[in-house]
Amino acid sequence: MKLRCLLFGCLILTACASTPPTYTDYDVKHSFTGYKTFSWAHTPPLIVAGNLPVSNEVEAKATAAIKKELAAKGFMFLDDSKTANFLVAYTIGARDDIEVYQSASEVYDNKDNWLWGKEYHSWYFDMVIPSEIRAGYTRGVISIDIFDNQTKTPVWHGKASKPLSDSEISSNGGSLEVAISAVLESFPPQN
Repeated sequence: MKLRCLLFGCLILTACASTPPTYTDYDVKHSFTGYKTFSWAHTPPLIVAGNLPVSNEVEAKATAAIKKELAAKGFMFLDDSKTANFLVAYTIGARDDIEVYQSASEVYDNKDNWLWGKEYHSWYFDMVIPSEIRAGYTRGVISIDIFDNQTKTPVWHGKASKPLSDSEISSNGGSLEVAISAVLESFPPQN
C-alpha cells in the first residue's frame, strides 16, 4: 500500500497552505535577456530519481505545471527543441529516510518510598540519561534544470525539498504546482 501511495504522490512537496523551501543556482556570466522560447531537453522531460516509480498522472501534472509557469513569465513553448532558446528537464524523487536525534530523559525512582528517596540520594535518583530516538519519514524533491540551447550547457538549476506528510504522499499530486511555482519564482535571474 505504501508503494502504491508513493507511486501516485511521491512528488507532493507541499501542503496547500505552505510553500517548500527552495534552492536555486545559475551561471552568473550567462545572460538570460534573449530568452523567448523553450522546449524540453529530451522526451520525456522527466528524469526519475530514486527507486520509487512516478505515476503517469503525476508526471503529466508536473510537465503541465512547468509549461504553465514558464508561459506565465512570457516564454513560448515550442515542440521543436532545435529552435528553442532554452531547454528544460526536471527530476522528481522521493526517498524514505530516518532522522536520528538525542532526547534526554530523567530517571527518578523511589521518590516517595518511605520518605527517604530524593533528599538523601539525589545523586542517584536525578540522573539524566540520553536516549536515541529514530523517526522515519519520506522526503520529496523536485529539481528543474535549464540548458542554453546554443551552447548546450546548464545555465540554471532550482529545487524544492521537504519531508512529506502521509496526506501529501497519498494525494495525487494536488499541490505539486505550488512546489513548481516556488522553484521557478526566481527564473530568469535578474543579473
